[in-house]
Amino acid sequence: MFLLVLLGLSIVSVVVAGGHLDALGSTHFRYSWAVLVGLVLQIVIISIVPSSDPSILAAIHLLSYGCIGIFVFANRSQPGLWILGAGWGCNLIAIAANGGVMPTASFAVASSARSVAANEFVNSRALPHPRLQFLGDIFAIPRSWPLHNVFSIGDVLIVIGAFVLLHSLCRSRLARYLGSPRDKTLHASGAAF
Repeated sequence: MFLLVLLGLSIVSVVVAGGHLDALGSTHFRYSWAVLVGLVLQIVIISIVPSSDPSILAAIHLLSYGCIGIFVFANRSQPGLWILGAGWGCNLIAIAANGGVMPTASFAVASSARSVAANEFVNSRALPHPRLQFLGDIFAIPRSWPLHNVFSIGDVLIVIGAFVLLHSLCRSRLARYLGSPRDKTLHASGAAF
């Protein structure tokens, strides 16, 4: 949830920096449907059927990242999307190395005071023997703060990439500091994947 708040603040910062949000409507991303499918899959496994077979839910979790990867790869020339893609990749590697679950550092779980039922699928949890823990959820927003949660270096890169993408596409005053302006419109016609 806190990632959505940071993305929302990025959108607000575009307006504050003199950007034009209507530019987002005229930008044509390839395979936009893949992001929607990936997000819907995550909502289903985390919020709708978290008590189903854990191995199936873990596989669907990986599939959701694959869907988002299709979008990232197809639109990789967009400014900032390579940063977002690096974050996505860090998260995917950690999740794949741990059987479909993001490993969470035990100190991060303790700090954020997250709790879930033992029989529910959680996309991020402390594991007895995590692999690539440094790519996992090792940061935490303390329980005394609103929207307390855990997050990874990949999540940080995703937010930074989205910030750069939004400011570049919307041509805010910050865009010139985030990279050279160029044609930011990708056309779906002739797109091969």
